[in-house]
Amino acid sequence: MYRRAAVHGVGGVSDVCEPQRVVRAERLSCSRIRPPRGNEVPDAPSSCPPPGTDRRESQPLRQILWSRYARRMSTGPVGIAKLATAPAPVLRGDGACLNGTLQALGAGPKPMSGAALDKIRQDALALLGRVVQTYEAEVAPGEVGADGSVCASPQPPTKPCTGLLYGRIQSGKTVAMIALVAAAIDNGFRVVVVLTSDNVTLVDQTTKRFAALEGPIPLDALNPSAWSSDHKHIGKHLAQAGVVFVCSKNKTRLDALITFLEKIGAPEFPALILDDEADQATLDANLARNVRKQTKGEVPGDPTAIYTAVVDGLRKTLRHHVFLQVTATPYALLLQSVGTELRPSFTRLLEPGDGYTGGEYFFESHHVDGPEPPLVFVDPNESVELAQGSSDAPDGLRRAIAYFLVAAGAQALTDPATARSGQNFLCHTSQLRQQHRNLEELIRTYVDRVSDDIDAGSGDGLNKLHTAFDELKRTFPSVPSVDSVITEIRRRLVTRKVIVVNSEADAEPGRGLNLIIGGNILGRGVTIDNLIVTYYLRQPKVGQMDTMLQHARMYGYRSPLMHLTRVFLPPQLAVRFHEIHRIEQRLRRQLAAADLGKPIVIERTGSLRPTRNAVLDPTYIDAFDAEDQVYPIHPDLTLKRSEYEAIAGRIEALIGDSLSTEPQLVPIEFDVMLELVETFPYNRKELSSSWVPAAIGRVLERQRDRCKGRAYLYTRRMNRRRSMLTTGAVSGKELERLRNQDGPVFAAFRDDGKQIADRPANEFWYPTVVFDRQMPSVIVNVTSDDA
Repeated sequence: MYRRAAVHGVGGVSDVCEPQRVVRAERLSCSRIRPPRGNEVPDAPSSCPPPGTDRRESQPLRQILWSRYARRMSTGPVGIAKLATAPAPVLRGDGACLNGTLQALGAGPKPMSGAALDKIRQDALALLGRVVQTYEAEVAPGEVGADGSVCASPQPPTKPCTGLLYGRIQSGKTVAMIALVAAAIDNGFRVVVVLTSDNVTLVDQTTKRFAALEGPIPLDALNPSAWSSDHKHIGKHLAQAGVVFVCSKNKTRLDALITFLEKIGAPEFPALILDDEADQATLDANLARNVRKQTKGEVPGDPTAIYTAVVDGLRKTLRHHVFLQVTATPYALLLQSVGTELRPSFTRLLEPGDGYTGGEYFFESHHVDGPEPPLVFVDPNESVELAQGSSDAPDGLRRAIAYFLVAAGAQALTDPATARSGQNFLCHTSQLRQQHRNLEELIRTYVDRVSDDIDAGSGDGLNKLHTAFDELKRTFPSVPSVDSVITEIRRRLVTRKVIVVNSEADAEPGRGLNLIIGGNILGRGVTIDNLIVTYYLRQPKVGQMDTMLQHARMYGYRSPLMHLTRVFLPPQLAVRFHEIHRIEQRLRRQLAAADLGKPIVIERTGSLRPTRNAVLDPTYIDAFDAEDQVYPIHPDLTLKRSEYEAIAGRIEALIGDSLSTEPQLVPIEFDVMLELVETFPYNRKELSSSWVPAAIGRVLERQRDRCKGRAYLYTRRMNRRRSMLTTGAVSGKELERLRNQDGPVFAAFRDDGKQIADRPANEFWYPTVVFDRQMPSVIVNVTSDDA
């Protein structure tokens, strides 16, 4: 009943790559991928040459491949973004593995429509095109694609080859991975590793879903004994069929997998590693601690075990591979230092298909302001009552249960097929197991009381059912009569189950009414089918945006369910979800045109951090808040007279007047402000995170729409006494004036340098940016090639 995210429709995939290397990009579709003609595709070798053989000498095939690529380039093939440094790869779009896999998906327990399967094919090939393009440019040419040699040369790539598939919560990432793997097998990849959360149930569910693959040998990390006993068979057929491993992020299982990969000769073949929920366990959770130790001159400790097993073990063993991170919450990945193993160099945006209901169906402004359905507000103090061990269900919880019973009864009368599969209520208030046990008793007691009140024909439970019926009519005007609904509730209450799902208990929902209580385990990767009501009170003292967004189990392909759906929560949590939803929208828009070789700006909301600090390098992370004054510590004191005067002329042209002894504040175009940030002089030999033009420019660019293009230039004289400026140039009422503008302010200060006491100085200019009071807080990794 709760499982890996199900998919009822899949949307498009858009590309985010490194623009300095891309010549042009065209949307990929099946009709535009030319299948290789018979006289163009060499027979795939039955096995790769023995380790140590120089494939460049032993295989004239590579020269043939390059000549064919050159011919295709001259005729301008379509379907893949072209790199200036490499020919566009040609893909096999109608291979047996992809065709068979899509057929299996279309015939499963929840068969997909032909239109959905066509979209899945297109998305898989679009994503594979980017993967193959990256492999050709950064790993080795001629090994994958329609004409690939299916062999990995001995030379390792010169830099990490990491990408990001950025989907949305429960939007179809798993089926996208399945189709991608099928297309990859058809195009020369022979070793695929799918990394999953370290949860036996989830590993088993993921393995069963990947069983839809037609052709490759499937292997399950939960049954390693089957590997070792059958290694000869697997090694024999590896070159022909390929192998797909599903492995949990568990050190013991990863170590066993790496040993087995070496045993069957897997490093000799092109590989694809998919890291599902990549931001969860793979990152080094000791990074921040060890960096701080190094800063203090102490000996740092080891990275975390999973990081070491994946980065130093698996990735080095499969030397020719593309590592694709898959998640709906990529904040921790995008904030990794540029150029490191787990910082993506390209991104694909997976768009959901028809019927997807995400934050725009739950947490837009009108939902929160109303509140409008599906939101229903409860008293914020209910979380305190439950934490203190309340002996009775608080009012909001009782209303949520009553609504669930009414909506379930109405669904059973109008859509009995769906209702028979189980009707679900999710209670998510805390990660504490003791609170789960208390909630179990409160919910069981109150449901029994409602049952008694129905039998008695009176009481608070029955009254709440009538109130809930009125709530349901807001979105279901044609609901059956209240009497028939209550009669159906009485019948269905016989099979009700109160279920706790945490590290101590993992009960299975039934086919009747299921009231599910849980914490973290009901977050990532779990879909609760036919989820009608969510009661959500989770309020940690220091929260994280990625964790909270993963709690949105109400998202998914639930369009047919929305007339019944409700989310009961306090107003402030609705506001948080609203802000996270808007931040997610803006991040996806940012990534649609981002250069991932430069800093990525991650907004944050209130007291919520984007992600856990432990996995980030604190020396390269900077936060920008409303009202901040940002400036370099070290000005450029070596400006020539001509350089100083050229800047003076530029500032005078912008203010429309000659420079005055009095402060001057004028509006300027937003692009002018960005240009000033990028070009204004400062001492680039003394870098610090206090002034990184690339990062500041990214932060400012994110404010353009909010400020409707408004920006300001402020200028005046300055007389500093030291060459290192550890305090800002503005303060007091002057700073308040700049903060109160309706857009950011670039301050250009000029100093004659005569009062600098600790070193000789010419006249110099000094930049400062002051953010306005309305700017949202953001966090950014300041590492950049042009920092």
